[in-house]
Amino acid sequence: MFRKNMICLLAILLVLASFNAFSFAAENEKAVTLDDFAHPGHGIESVAEGHGMIDWRQGVIEVQGSGTVLAEYAAMPQAKIIARRAAIVDGYHNLAQAVKEVQIDAQSTMKNIQLADDNARMKVAALIQGARIISENQAENGEVTVVMALDLYGDNSLNKIIMESSQNVKQASIPQPTVPMNISDRVTGLIVNARGLGLEPVMAVKIYDQSGRAVYGNQYGDIQYQIARGLAEYVFTDEDRQTVTAEKSRAGSAPLIIKALGLRDNNCDLVISNEDGDKILAANSGRNFIQKCAVVLEK
Repeated sequence: MFRKNMICLLAILLVLASFNAFSFAAENEKAVTLDDFAHPGHGIESVAEGHGMIDWRQGVIEVQGSGTVLAEYAAMPQAKIIARRAAIVDGYHNLAQAVKEVQIDAQSTMKNIQLADDNARMKVAALIQGARIISENQAENGEVTVVMALDLYGDNSLNKIIMESSQNVKQASIPQPTVPMNISDRVTGLIVNARGLGLEPVMAVKIYDQSGRAVYGNQYGDIQYQIARGLAEYVFTDEDRQTVTAEKSRAGSAPLIIKALGLRDNNCDLVISNEDGDKILAANSGRNFIQKCAVVLEK
């Protein structure tokens, strides 16, 4: 209750100080309902104590914020604006919490990066302030609820902050296969079948072979491709798999298909056979699908 009252009072001060217009929902944004937060579906991770979700399929963080007007201010002409602003302030709070919970890799979250890098923390604060409002609703009792979003990937995204952070992994040369292999010249990308293993989505997934050699990871992908699309496209449902089958995924029309043997590092990273590791490295030579992050992971 105290938090709600403070949010409302802050909203009143902001509104009385300025009547600047707020951004409205983008016309082409995916519609999100409050039920989405209560019952997250495939590929959606609940965060911010149920007030937010990370949609790994769409590459976006979405949160809800709510605001009301205290009874003594309900009759004010600006009551709706105040309630709306209170909802936005609440949304900012929930976005800040949701961002901290984003899993970067098996060992670290976005909170770790913000604690270690002051510049990254300031960039995250600015990113949150620029979050989109993708839907809003006013109940009969005057309460306003907004849904706000920010992108995991792209020019104005969380991943760009991660890639520019002092905590980001250093780039390394892609290893060569241990034995010569003849691979089709038509390989356009990589699909790893990890169905039923319990793979946990993260921003910086890695693929290891049985010997422990890192075959794929953020140390190999081109920085600009990683910012734009992330390291991998996760596939969660049969509908998603139809997209892969229809050759509409980032792996392209002639992907190399590998089956994962298991998982490691808190189920965030994959393990494949040594032979399949060599296949991937040989297929990448001259085709550069590793650098282009043309990788699909079937969960």
